[in-house]
Amino acid sequence: MTEEKSFDINAQKVKLVETMLTVSTFSISEETVEWLKTQVQLTSTNEMGLTVYPKGDQGWFIPLFENITEDKDLPKDLLYFMGYAEGKNCTWLLIEPVSEISSRVVRYE
Repeated sequence: MTEEKSFDINAQKVKLVETMLTVSTFSISEETVEWLKTQVQLTSTNEMGLTVYPKGDQGWFIPLFENITEDKDLPKDLLYFMGYAEGKNCTWLLIEPVSEISSRVVRYE
C-alpha cells in the first residue's frame, strides 16, 4: 500500500496527490447534465448549490470534500457517483463523454 504524501502549510495538511473518479456522461441522466450546466454558471457567481467547474464543452470537474452532500438537494444519479468516489477516497469527480463505459452502471441514452 502506498503512503499518501502531504506536508503542512501553516498547520494545514496539504495533499500532494489528488485522486479522481472518472464517470461517463452516459451514466447520468439528461436532467443531471442540464443541472450540472446550471451549476457551472452559478459557480462563476458563487451562488451554486454544488461547486462545478467545466471541462471543455461537455465535461465537469466536481471537488469532493467531507460532508459535501449534507443539506443539499442533488440529483440522485450524481449523488450515487459522489458517494462512490468518496468511499474510494477520491478528492475529485470528473464526468466526461469519452470515459470508458462500464456494464455495471446505469446507462442513459
